[in-house]
Amino acid sequence: MTSLEKYTNMMGQVTPTEYPRSYVFSPQDEDYKMPFVRRFFAKKINLQDIVEVDADNYRTISSSIYVLTSVKWKVSGPITSVYQNGILKTEGVSEYNKKQIQDAEKKMPGISSLLNNLLAGYKYV
Repeated sequence: MTSLEKYTNMMGQVTPTEYPRSYVFSPQDEDYKMPFVRRFFAKKINLQDIVEVDADNYRTISSSIYVLTSVKWKVSGPITSVYQNGILKTEGVSEYNKKQIQDAEKKMPGISSLLNNLLAGYKYV
């Protein structure tokens, strides 16, 4: 009898938990037309390792065991902000993504070391 079977016998039915499966961020052609994509991350509550996961996996991970967060990531447009007559016309990819990382860092400390390339997935369209 396995440990899980012993635990189930003592405690009743155990709900299986989906574990984070590492995902390599790679925008598709249609993502560049948006120009944003959502990136998803999980970190076990008692560990420091942060894993990027895909959207399907993210929805199945237990938030009672993992800290979960997502980032709206800009993948196309000008690299730096464009101003016209001193007014922001288009926020640059690097500035936008930097703000997203700073916000995510509040919920998931350490994520900035994983998201250290502000132009990851970038493509000029």
